[in-house]
Amino acid sequence: MLLDARFKMTPDPELEIIDNSLHPFLVGFFVVIIVLAFGGPTSPSLNPARDLGPRFAHWILPIPGKGRSNWWYAPPVAFADILGGAAAGGLYLAINGYLNHEMEE
Repeated sequence: MLLDARFKMTPDPELEIIDNSLHPFLVGFFVVIIVLAFGGPTSPSLNPARDLGPRFAHWILPIPGKGRSNWWYAPPVAFADILGGAAAGGLYLAINGYLNHEMEE
């Protein structure tokens, strides 16, 4: 949606601001920008398994002099994907239901 609104990506070639071959590059560029902006020194937890697995191992293993495992940050990592998927599914169903209702009338 962001790229569609920002760069006016339309099926009509006369309305295109950028070439279609640049679309994958722009998507990758935006992902890199988001990772750099919100990732911190160790990258963001885009994959819950990459965050929760090492956090659990750090918590359970007897490593001398280790710091805290920072469990306060675990719930957003674990549930953000589920909530985001549910929100996207609900939005899809709402838009699809609205469009189907409009076509029936």
